[in-house]
Amino acid sequence: MTSPELDTDEERRSKSFKLTGDADLVYVGPHGNEVPRAVITGEVAKTHKIQSLHEGFGVHNNLFIGGHFGRDKTLEKVTSRYYWRGLANDVLEYVKQCEACQKSNNTFDKKVAKLHPIPVTSVWHQVRVDMIGPLPETISGNKYVITLCDYFSKWPEAVAVRNKTAKTVANFLFETMAREPLLPVDIEESMVHPESPTDCSDAQQERVYQSMAKSREKIKGLVKGNISKAQERQKKNFDKRHQSEKNFKVGSSVLVRNARKDVRRGGKLENSWLGPYKVKDVNEKGLFTLINSSTGLPLKKKFNSILLKEFHTTWKRLTSIASCKKPEASIISTNTPNEEQSNLVTVKLLPNLGNTCYMAAALQLFEGSGIIQHYDGHSSELMEVIKALFHATSTSTSWDPCLARLKQILPEFDSTAQEDALEFLGALYTSSCTSCNQSQCKLLDEYFFLHTTNEMKCTSCNETWHSGANSYPVIPIYPSNKSYMSRLSMQGHLEIFLDCQDLEGLCDSCGSSDGLLVSPSITSTPEVISIGYSGVLGWG
Repeated sequence: MTSPELDTDEERRSKSFKLTGDADLVYVGPHGNEVPRAVITGEVAKTHKIQSLHEGFGVHNNLFIGGHFGRDKTLEKVTSRYYWRGLANDVLEYVKQCEACQKSNNTFDKKVAKLHPIPVTSVWHQVRVDMIGPLPETISGNKYVITLCDYFSKWPEAVAVRNKTAKTVANFLFETMAREPLLPVDIEESMVHPESPTDCSDAQQERVYQSMAKSREKIKGLVKGNISKAQERQKKNFDKRHQSEKNFKVGSSVLVRNARKDVRRGGKLENSWLGPYKVKDVNEKGLFTLINSSTGLPLKKKFNSILLKEFHTTWKRLTSIASCKKPEASIISTNTPNEEQSNLVTVKLLPNLGNTCYMAAALQLFEGSGIIQHYDGHSSELMEVIKALFHATSTSTSWDPCLARLKQILPEFDSTAQEDALEFLGALYTSSCTSCNQSQCKLLDEYFFLHTTNEMKCTSCNETWHSGANSYPVIPIYPSNKSYMSRLSMQGHLEIFLDCQDLEGLCDSCGSSDGLLVSPSITSTPEVISIGYSGVLGWG
């Protein structure tokens, strides 16, 4: 039966969705004949679904997936598995802003800066040096040719050399530019005696010299004028043929083309772009001064815009973190919203004293739902150390001892205990708050699937933090299947766990980290559930 509250358009759209036997909402297309795709809600969940398929961030059916595929391949992978409104735009935006892809992508914007001719005023004022080769080796062992041309007089010089080292080029320049006054072979002695008869007088000879000097200055002026006109014409044609130059605003982030990629240690495996750097300023010739983002110091070299490209910052859904308050610890007992179940749940609220309250919320859920009993046999000391870590700030005196003890007690467990301990660390690492929608945390999928009656409510605004297994992305933790443990070493899991200590925030609506564990009301009527999803899917 269709709900009378649905208008014709909403009724038509609701037919595109069905409930599976496990009460999971899937998308089957407007005619109901497409391959079912899981409906994903919540911005954090959407982000990590894309991330897992594009970057290989997680696992799917016990297999690692991803590998920084391109736009079309990633879109194909995501659309074949999941559905949400605006999926294509989200995937394209994520791939566009993937840092690893931006740095490794060998293509770049063909827009170039305008041509800025360099004035040439006299002979040897400016020269062009070029290297030709490698060529077939001669009997003398030469494989390269160094060429030099004076921009003003067009005088050419060339010499064959064995290599293209800086020393070889420097020797060539020195011998070419300084040879006239130094080499005695070029100094000729006059064999004419002053008293010897000549065909012209001294006065006639002087007039010839003066005429040559005047002609030289006249020719020099003509050459300068011709070069200037030619440069203006070349600049006009160049700027007309090429696209307009790139405009990077001061303070924007850019990547610099890795011009020495082939000679660096990684060779072809090196990133094609370096950075990101911040734009400090740009001069009148289009040269950019950049700042090292990590040190705040400007780079010595200035860069033409053709060597730069815009760096798209990390996706906004992964960067905005809500501010977090620090409530006092307390004990709360309450009845669940579903009076038919009439369950009483007692939850110990853990305060956030400097570390992530997502972790504290995870501890609350584990303690309140009985999951922690799985570890009570041999890891009670581990639990105490982890709790101490949550209550310690990174600058407190208790932080380092906790980390040291954590690293010490893990190797003391046998292999089974190590797996359980690391499994628990992974569970904590993947905890999150879905109401915030912009956090960097991930909620544990598999454990919440085992305890679907648990729901986290914010005591300040009644927003739901944890509302069901299908809303949450995965780095799956399988209680009954430890095969994934071989994917990462114990040290690898420990490093992942320790890297998460700088996250903050919980409830995006009120900023509170107080939470209440309750048993939500779950309705099995398809029409009611469809109405409930209408806001999430963007209907109405």
